[in-house]
This record gives sequence, structure tokens and C-alpha cells, in this order.
Amino acid sequence: MKSDIIVTSKVVSQSLPALVNAVNRKFDSALGKGHMIERKSFLDKCKKRLADLRQKVRTVNVPNPEVGKVKRFYQDLAKNPDMKNRMIQISHEKSRRGLLPDETDLRILAEALEATKEYDEPCFIHKDRDFGEFAKEIEEAFGIKVCGVDELISLRERLTFSQRRMKKSRFCSSTQWWFWFFVL
Repeated sequence: MKSDIIVTSKVVSQSLPALVNAVNRKFDSALGKGHMIERKSFLDKCKKRLADLRQKVRTVNVPNPEVGKVKRFYQDLAKNPDMKNRMIQISHEKSRRGLLPDETDLRILAEALEATKEYDEPCFIHKDRDFGEFAKEIEEAFGIKVCGVDELISLRERLTFSQRRMKKSRFCSSTQWWFWFFVL
């Protein structure tokens, strides 16, 4: 069975700035400001790795993802008092004013849904509570399984094991700004 990795063009455009920001934050917290030679060397290695990864993916353009549908989904969740309390807790943790995920997260989920809709068993790997906290509800509403990054290895093992029995399977992974869609 052919293995395919899909990433949206929006994610590709966000990946380098997110990488630079993450490296700078880690260096600042571990070593403080400065250490420019080491920082540049490490960042160059990370950029090369990102470029290597990009060579292994198929970039798909999702020009008009149905962000409104995803936004309505979260608005409907907020009508349930239990769900609303969970959304309030996440909003406090993220220091955001509203209950809903930000527009970028809404768009990323909408793009994932659009980019992977022709596959039988999509799986969206994330590192964001806006998705993970409502994994069951997202799967019920959109038919895409939502898993945390920590589940990636065990899920990959299960997919590999059952790969022989499946005609098409979709495996979609994300880390905050990077949302990779793996199609097995």
C-alpha cells in the first residue's frame, strides 16, 4: 500500500516562522539572550531538517476551507453547559478572550477536513487542547479521528498492523502550527 504525506500550503507557509520562533524561545529560556553563533548553527540545522521534510510531503492547496462549518461546530458545543465550561477553562489557560479557538486553529481544522475527506479513516494528530478536549465530538461531527501527538507512535503501530486489511487509511498529524496529513 502506498504511503502519502499531505500538508496544506497554509501550514507550509507557517512552518518556518513557527520553527524560528520555537527555537528562539527555547534558546532564550535555556540560555538567555545571546549565544548567537550556537543559536544560528542550531537554527540552520532545524531549517535544513524542515526543508528535508518538505521534500517528502505533497503540498495541497485548500483555497476555501469551510471555516464557518468548524466555527459553527464550536458555537454549538458552547450551548452545552459542560462543553462551555471546558471551553472557558481552555480560554483561561490560553489567555484568550473568547470561547472559540482562534481563526488560525479553526482554519487548520477546516483545511484538514477538506484535504483528507476522500480517505476512509482520517486521523488528525495535534498538540492543541482546542482539538484534543473535543476529540470525540469532532470525530462524531466530521468523521476525522483526533489524537494527541503522544498517541502518534501507538497509532502508527496499530495502523501498520492493520494496514493489510484496509484499502485506504488516512493519518493526519499536527504540532501546533504544523499539521501534516499522513495517508497510509
